[in-house]
Amino acid sequence: MCLAKVYLMEPGKDEATFVMENVTRVTVQDDRVRLTSLLGASEELPARVVDMDFMDGRLLLRAPD
Repeated sequence: MCLAKVYLMEPGKDEATFVMENVTRVTVQDDRVRLTSLLGASEELPARVVDMDFMDGRLLLRAPD
């Protein structure tokens, strides 16, 4: 099973902010990303996928400017 931690880069910030852990599903539609966790919690963000690292279980998103 592949679980990910998700981080969000926001305009004007140098470091990514932690968003959610144990993410099992990522759905991208237009300029929005919906995250769903192992326990069914979900969050939808205005963002785009920048990087997915399956070895580290990390997903990096970028918020719009």
